[in-house]
Amino acid sequence: MKGVYGLYETPQAAQRAFDGLRAAGIPAGDITVLSSEPLEEWEFASQGHKTVMPWIAVLGAGLGLTTAYLLTAITQKVWPINTGGMPIATVNGILRTLF
Repeated sequence: MKGVYGLYETPQAAQRAFDGLRAAGIPAGDITVLSSEPLEEWEFASQGHKTVMPWIAVLGAGLGLTTAYLLTAITQKVWPINTGGMPIATVNGILRTLF
């Protein structure tokens, strides 16, 4: 695979180069634009926004919630504390907190 690199001083110049490459028949998915500042209002910057990061965040939140609940529930079984017969961690208490 061959690569072409360009350095542009303004976003307008980068947009013109992007449009020129697309007009030459290069698919937009094959063009990569790197910038040290966010240029979200430009068409060339909106390429490649599909990422799995939101799903990784949701997975991390779910694992964190499950781990915290299990840690609390297992701890109360291993080292019992006299709480007058009331459990420290309950499913109903977790659900009330969340909803």
